[in-house]
Amino acid sequence: RRRPLPRPVRARPAGVDVQVTIASVPAAVALPSSTTWRATATGVPNGQSPVRVTAGGQEATATASVLRAPGVNSFSVVTTGLVSGTGYPGAIVDARSGSAACRATVGASSTWACLLAPPPPSGTGIPVTATQSTSWSVGTPAVGRGTGSFDTTAPDAAVITAPAAGATVDPAGITISGTSDEDGAVVRAYLTGYGDAACQAQVAGG
Repeated sequence: RRRPLPRPVRARPAGVDVQVTIASVPAAVALPSSTTWRATATGVPNGQSPVRVTAGGQEATATASVLRAPGVNSFSVVTTGLVSGTGYPGAIVDARSGSAACRATVGASSTWACLLAPPPPSGTGIPVTATQSTSWSVGTPAVGRGTGSFDTTAPDAAVITAPAAGATVDPAGITISGTSDEDGAVVRAYLTGYGDAACQAQVAGG
């Protein structure tokens, strides 16, 4: 979200009009007294932007540093703690959900992602916050907010119901089936003496 960028009150010659631009964006100038001015601009981009002040035929320049809160994606897709969003390229993002935290550098594409540690509690709509900082940013960073859907609790071991223990099976091929306590989990079955999984299936309806 773009926030107004306030400028501190400055001295000016009495009765002289003041014009201010920040990153080429004209600022609204208020005159608190006959010798002071204050400027506020909206739409100033993130980064270090030039400030130009003209008054009475004279000109002064300065630099304004603007760094808004990073964007935090709100996930409906379940992850094990992955969070992501947008930010200022090169900025360091610190993300947090409860006691879980992670850090990432915003890439050239203005996106970031990291994996929370320790794993956050499982659930949907879990609050996630993030801040970003640079070598030139000052003050308390603005906080970006989003939500995540996490599944960080491992399911119990799957139960094999067929073939039964000790059963004789057809060497041409067998069907392995069973139950699990978590829908959507992928179960892989292995045969003694073979390294790779003999088959796999996704759990549906337990």
